[in-house]
Amino acid sequence: MDSGPAPVPLPDEQVLQIAGRKLAELSGQWRLEPGPLLKGPGHLGVRVAPRHSDSFRHVDLEILLDVRRAAETTLINAGCAGSTVGWRPGPRGPRFPT
Repeated sequence: MDSGPAPVPLPDEQVLQIAGRKLAELSGQWRLEPGPLLKGPGHLGVRVAPRHSDSFRHVDLEILLDVRRAAETTLINAGCAGSTVGWRPGPRGPRFPT
């Protein structure tokens, strides 16, 4: 039984537009910028992480706490349904108060 061609993942821009509408319901204005990057209030940002799954239903998002310092302030959504969050430190390592 042929079910037809496999669905393809949504383009990153479309994923971010959907996320932007949901985030705007919670707080502030979110706008899509080249990159693609979803820019929020202050210096917050969201972008689609590199795809590591063949599933068209799986999307990981990177949350940037400060888009000006993305390498140091990016949280990575490493899950989907039972979503987990990971943290990737920047090149200078984690910064915790001592």
